[in-house]
Amino acid sequence: AGLEQRQVLATAKASAGLQELANLSARTDDARTRLQSSTDRLRTICDELIALRPQLPPRLSRALDLPYQGLADPELTPGERMQHVATIWARCHQFNRSITGVEESLALDGAANPRVLDVIYWGLSHAYALDRGRNTAYVGAPGTSGWSWHEDASIATQVASLIAIHRDESDPEFITVPA
Repeated sequence: AGLEQRQVLATAKASAGLQELANLSARTDDARTRLQSSTDRLRTICDELIALRPQLPPRLSRALDLPYQGLADPELTPGERMQHVATIWARCHQFNRSITGVEESLALDGAANPRVLDVIYWGLSHAYALDRGRNTAYVGAPGTSGWSWHEDASIATQVASLIAIHRDESDPEFITVPA
């Protein structure tokens, strides 16, 4: 009778252990499936970010060269890939919430050689560039084929005023420009 009780007890313990092992195996399979799904979604997000890059303002796009190069690395772990995605999102968010005035080298009108222009970015939506030497202005905006600049000489005075106000070289006032 003692031997039979020990056998029943051992069988019960083994059965409980097998059930626990089966439960752990099922949880592991579920976690593996969810991780693969997350990794696939992250790759989709990365592909979408890469596809959107041409529509970013040129200054921001150049500033994000390193994170974008990182996204192109097929050896990245999901954690490293997510760090690059978060960096790009954060920089885009920061850029979009500000007005950025800079001197920037731009190649406009299909010119091979870039010219240094005064540029003021209105977040991610649009920008104005001023070629003081030619007294002409450009309006920049994202388009279907990427960021593009269009000449508009009629707004050169207004763009010059915007830039002067941004640099605190002029008193603030309302300036009307196309947007």
